[in-house]
Amino acid sequence: MKPRSLLPLLLPLLAVACAGAPSRMAEAPQAADSIADVAEAPAPDLRKDDPASPAEENLAKVPSAAEPSLAEHRHRQDAAAADEAARHGRAGEGESAPLASTPEASHRHHRHEAQKEHGEAHEHPAEEENVLVMTPLEAEAPVEPPPPARVVPREELQRKLEPTRERGDAVIAGRIELIQVHPIPAGPGQLQRTWVAFYPNRGRHRAAPMEEQRIITRQSQFQPQALMITLGTTVRFPNYDRIQHNVFSLSEGNRFDVGLYGPGEGVAHTFLNPGVVYVYCNIHPNMAAFVWVVDTPYHAQIQGDGSFRIEGVPRGGGILEVWNHRAELYRFPVVAPDENVRIALRITKPPVLQHTNKFGRPY
Repeated sequence: MKPRSLLPLLLPLLAVACAGAPSRMAEAPQAADSIADVAEAPAPDLRKDDPASPAEENLAKVPSAAEPSLAEHRHRQDAAAADEAARHGRAGEGESAPLASTPEASHRHHRHEAQKEHGEAHEHPAEEENVLVMTPLEAEAPVEPPPPARVVPREELQRKLEPTRERGDAVIAGRIELIQVHPIPAGPGQLQRTWVAFYPNRGRHRAAPMEEQRIITRQSQFQPQALMITLGTTVRFPNYDRIQHNVFSLSEGNRFDVGLYGPGEGVAHTFLNPGVVYVYCNIHPNMAAFVWVVDTPYHAQIQGDGSFRIEGVPRGGGILEVWNHRAELYRFPVVAPDENVRIALRITKPPVLQHTNKFGRPY
């Protein structure tokens, strides 16, 4: 068959094909638009205006493996708290301006200093004296922040206290032994951080205030960590770090707050009530110091071999108190003279107790 003879047969087929093509071509853009709509459409918002349920809140509080380590969290917390306090802290005696000219620079400075100074402390926690046992702390009701630190002149207090001048002829002496109970071992020199004080049953016996004492801040730790003073003694808190610190206490009868302050001789405070005073930093929860304020002239510090000796004690009965910041205050009766006192003191507390900030809130 010749090619020309096929042409009449092919023409009807070509006409039918051309008639159906426009409808199919018109459908193609419509399909393409629907794919674009799905790609560009925002994801449906499944959130509700109602607050999260308790289950959702608890789930949000569960830390994930991607969260920073405890050390990093402390460093960031320190930097943020120091920067916030530097911008909003009150002006007062011993306080200094932020160490950097801008908030961003201040934040970088505090974070760098905190990381550098805390780096080794978290590598060997069992060997450090200031070890913070991070256990969950239940939220407590907020408290009024403590009043500003204040100094009462020593001469004025001596007139008011009327310290005892006459001395007895008896001696109370003996030896102290520390029994390790808490899993964190007591560091070297723990015996020298132990004191004894004798309170006679008869008469009025009061000590004169000591000369000004010092608890310094170095490498974000209080040194010394434990101190015994007599009633009315003033303690100064120098800052030998390059970052800012705070010193406060919520202990009943000795509440005070020195505020935020930078490097320098810091602020002083006079302790006007007897008892154990827990001293902390509102920025760094691992910083803690302990001050035992006694109201008697008959006291002594324990020596490295565990021995002690209190001279000039009046004869007769009284109460002997033994204090170490990692043990409960020990009290028992003694009749002076007595040079054979033997005491076993149980170390039951961690070096740093879990505590709140100065507003009564967890750090």
